Parts: sequence; structure tokens; C-alpha cells
Amino acid sequence: MIYLSAWVILLAITFSLYEPKREAVDSRLNSADSTKAKLPIEVLAMIYAITLFYIITFYAIPVQLPFYLQDISNASASASGLAIASPTLASSIASLRYGFVTKQRSLVSVVIVAFAIAAVGYFIIGFANSYNVVLIGLIIAGLGVGLVMPNLNIWLSSLVDNRSRGKALGGLTTSFFLGQFLSPIVSQPITNAVGLGKTYFLIGVALLAMSGIFLALKKQVKIMCQEC
Repeated sequence: MIYLSAWVILLAITFSLYEPKREAVDSRLNSADSTKAKLPIEVLAMIYAITLFYIITFYAIPVQLPFYLQDISNASASASGLAIASPTLASSIASLRYGFVTKQRSLVSVVIVAFAIAAVGYFIIGFANSYNVVLIGLIIAGLGVGLVMPNLNIWLSSLVDNRSRGKALGGLTTSFFLGQFLSPIVSQPITNAVGLGKTYFLIGVALLAMSGIFLALKKQVKIMCQEC
């Protein structure tokens, strides 16, 4: 009976949904977005690169963390699962406070702060000698993720017109999933060479370096964005 009700809902959706008139929509888009016809390729490439880099570093947590916790604290599977989930929870909380943060800082400044916060988290993870210390580092790293991801979405959306927004956001999504794919490929050789603790420490160094680069180039990045 439940399956039959699903078919009823499907029929109702089929007959109630309609395609808007394309000509009317297109005319509004043309009039509203005529000043933003050209895609800011350089800035979009920078945002995609930030996303790719950040996701590669962040997904070193679910990929490598269970082995790291096993080494330092002989953590159980449930404890490892809780640890992996903790940065996601922290990022959700940080995302909820994103509006407050952006009232105080520009989009570029949020990237700088988010990288720095995440770097602190990874440093703590890299130097940890107990499960609880790792958990603290994971939560701090998650706060950085929760700031940078909505920031990149808003930054990208503000640069392109309505016609190009889908294409631009598609590139952002591609960078996100490509980062997930590349994360174990990038992190595993480093882990084999220096160990898990030093791998997380090096990720912290890379994040802090990126924060410093954007801090040094803050004025130039703002000029690039204003010219879009």
C-alpha cells in the first residue's frame, strides 16, 4: 500500500510542476546581469584551488585518523568513529556563526582566519599523545572548515552572474570531490615516509603557510575581486 501511495504522489508532482516561460526568464537575466558577462577566470581558479587544497587536507582525518588513534591510544572502532564525527559537528557550529564572523571581516580575511584556525588544530593532532588531546585538535580543525566552506560558496556566487552561477558552482563541487579522491593519494606517501603524527603536523604547516600567503597578498586579492 505504501508503494502505491508513492505512485500517487509521483502523478501529483507530474501534473502540478510546470516549466516557466524561458523567454521571460531570459529577458530578466539579460537586463539584470549585462554588467557581469565575463567570467573572472583568475579568481575562480584561485577559489577552486583553495577548495581542492582544503579538502585534501581535511580528508586526511577520516582516511588516516583511525590508524593514528590505534597507535597512540589503542582506540576502539566506536571511539574512532566519534573522533571522526567531531570535526564535522564543530564545522556545523562554525557555519551557523558564519554570518557573525563576516560582519567583522572580509571574505579574504575569513580565508586567512580559517586556515590559521585549522592549522592550530592539526598541530595539536600532530603532537597529541592521547585520545582526548586529538579530539581537541579535531574540534579546532573542524571550526576552520566550518568557516571556509560557506565563505567560498558566497565568494564565488558574488563574482558571477545568474547565467554563469551554475557552471561556476559546478566547478566548486568538482574541486570538492576531486579533493576527496586525491586526499589518500597525497597523504599516504607522506605517511609512509614520516609517520602519521608528522603528517598531521606537516598539514598544519601547509595550512599556516597558505594563511600567511593570503595575508601577504590580501590587498592584491581584493583588487582582483573588485575588478571582476
